[in-house]
Parts: sequence; C-alpha cells; structure tokens
Amino acid sequence: MRKRKNKALVATIISAAIACNGFVALSPKAYADEAANASSAYLNEVVNKKLGSLVLLAYAYSDEEYDMIESRLSQGESLVQASRTNKDTLLNQILDSIQQELALDADTGRIAADHVATLVEQAKPIIEEAITKPGGAQATTFDFEELLSERLDTLQLAAITYSDDDDDEIRNRLERGETLLQATRMQQHELLDKLLAPVHREIEYARSMGWLSAEDAEAKKAEARKAVAEAISTPGGSKTAVFDFNTVLSNRLANLTMEAIAYSDDDDEDVKDRLENGETLVRATRMQQSELLDRLIAPVKKKISSAADFGAITAEEAAEYTAQARKAISEAITTPGGINSSSSSALDAQAFLNEKLGDIVLEAYAVADNDDIDLSDLREGYAAGESLISLTGLSSEELASRIADQWKSDLKAQGAAQDQIDTFMAEAIKAIREAIQ
Repeated sequence: MRKRKNKALVATIISAAIACNGFVALSPKAYADEAANASSAYLNEVVNKKLGSLVLLAYAYSDEEYDMIESRLSQGESLVQASRTNKDTLLNQILDSIQQELALDADTGRIAADHVATLVEQAKPIIEEAITKPGGAQATTFDFEELLSERLDTLQLAAITYSDDDDDEIRNRLERGETLLQATRMQQHELLDKLLAPVHREIEYARSMGWLSAEDAEAKKAEARKAVAEAISTPGGSKTAVFDFNTVLSNRLANLTMEAIAYSDDDDEDVKDRLENGETLVRATRMQQSELLDRLIAPVKKKISSAADFGAITAEEAAEYTAQARKAISEAITTPGGINSSSSSALDAQAFLNEKLGDIVLEAYAVADNDDIDLSDLREGYAAGESLISLTGLSSEELASRIADQWKSDLKAQGAAQDQIDTFMAEAIKAIREAIQ
C-alpha cells in the first residue's frame, strides 16, 4: 500500500533538498560576472550536479513513490513524466524554492538583493530543460565529493521513502536511538543498493565519459559504500555521521584563490599577475582583509552551523571549527603568492594513519563488498578478538591490498603528491597487516 506524504514530510524534503545544497551554493563568479551566458553556464553546471535534489523536490510535489520516479528516469522518462506532475506547476514550485533561498543569501550579504530576480530568471530555462530532459539531467563534470555529500544529506529522507513502514514510526524509532537500517525494517543489502544506485549511476556515467578510470570508479564506489553503510548504521540516524570538517575546510582552501579573484572588482588576469609576482590574495584582489575573509569563510560557517543544528557536532565543536577555519583562511589569504604557495596541503601522515586505524573495522567492511556481512556484527567480532581476515573471509594479502588501494584513493582525493603517497604507503601497509590479524 502506498504511503501518503504528509505536509510535514514534504516541508522537510523541500528544506533538505535545497538548504546548503542547491542554488545557494552558486559560485561567486556567477554573481560577479556580468555576462549572462557565463552565469547561465555555471547555473547549468549546478543544476546538473543537483539532480538528486530535483528528484526529491519532484517527489515532494507529486503523489508518486521516490523509487518509482527514479526507476522511470532510468527508463528514459523526464522528471516531469516520472513524477506525473504538470510541467509548469513543478517548474514554478522549484523556482519558488530557489528564490526563497537566494533571498536568504541576499539577507546575509552573500549576494546583492537586486541579483536574486536575475538569477532566478536565468535559472528558469535551465531548470525547465532539466525536468523535461529524457532520463533527467546528466552531469557535464564530475565532482565525487559533491555527489557523496548530496547523497548523505538526503539519506534519511530517501531511506524513509523506500521503507514500507509509516514515516512517523520510523522517525520515532530514530529518536529512540535505532539506526536507519533498524528503523526502516529493511535488509541491509536492499537499503544499501537503493541508496547507492543514484551514486553508482553518476560514477558509471563519469567513467563512460572518460572522467574516471575504471580503477578510480571502483574506488569511488567503495568509498561511497563505506560512507553510506556507516551512516545507516549510526544510532539515531545518518545526520550524526555526515559532517567532516577537514573535508569541508580542504575543499574551501582548494577553491580559495579562484573565488577570491571572483570577488575582486579588478580584472582576473591582473589579480593573477600580482599573485605570480608574490603578492598576497588580499593585496592582489585590492580588497579589505576583513571583507575578503568574511566572504570566503561564509560557506564554511554555514556548513558548520547546519551540522550543529542537525546534532552532528556540539556547539563547542562548532565554535572550535569556526575558529580553525578563520585561522586557516586568514593565513591563506595573507600568504605571498596565494594559497598554492602555502604548506597547508602537506600530508600529515600520522594523523591520516591514526584516523584510518581508529576504525579499521569500517575500512575492512567497505572493501569486503559482501552483502552478507553486517557492520555491527563485524565490530562485535573484532572487539571479541576475532581477526578481520576471518570475519571478512578474505586472505590477509587480499584484504590488506584492498584497504591500501582505498587509502591511496583517499590520499589522492585530498591532494597529496604521488611521492608522498608512495612513501606513506610503504610504511602504512605494515600497520594495515597488523590491524587486520
């Protein structure tokens, strides 16, 4: 029997599908560039990346089941067709949501108030194309971190839609401390397969387009499986497991120079030339340090605040993370030559090793690729003294090799140089073998 969506659920879906996840994340270049075609190009990129959010919105506004909409999309139907909604109605509802979020950004000073209507108007034909395109919008670039973040941000809502149990009862179970897997009363392999299906489709598409090698594609799938498996096995639901401050800050620092240039009123090439001549980002952009810092830290503060609101971190942790982010970004914009000249990307081998060994069970679970293995059972067995080799059924060499390959992929994604990775892994493989015995 179909579960009817109540108003509270719809409101939650709309909030989760847009907040910190949709057009509020537009590049400042889209705001700074006066050329409409440049803004539209970036808007198009954002829309393509946000297919998961568009599907959730369509689900919220329709009477159809989430998995049915996804199934129809995979069969070539457009989002309008798959959700059995009126095109103009769906388009206007999505645009209204976008406008509300852009207005909030205008209130906080991230964009000029008079830019809101222009951006919404630019978004309209792109949204219309996305919801009427057979099979849904396809990505033109591949950002795995963004893809995984979107999946984790909407995980609880999606899992609830897949379950045959009542929505409110599932939420009550989560509040009582059950995991998402327990609360939905679903088999682990079934829930994982459904939640990972959109991620796998995007990864396979990226592989077919040549953006990922076959090896990288498999590594990304393993990483996604690990993250989603951990989230659905976390007492109280996935929201307690989705915030990774180091990744948030790393991503911010990686794009710092580009976004600082976009905020500047000076010509892009002039700013770049100044950086090459050894000026700091503050001097090269000809901006006040406080203004540039506030703009660049705003997205990080928003993610930290959201994590605190969801209970993923405490208020004290939020304050500490904010202070760390302010210090790191402040140092980056006052470094001669810009962020690329700083040592912030250096590999902290010991910290990485400690983090990974701290939950070696999860690392083994992620690469075991065995639906018959339950994460909680694996933890209990390992705590009781059993080896991960016997618990996973893999040989010592195979399990160590798989974990090592995953670590290499993680280090590469963090921007570590190949020579750093090679040096680190030569020692790390010994620690892996000891941990899995």
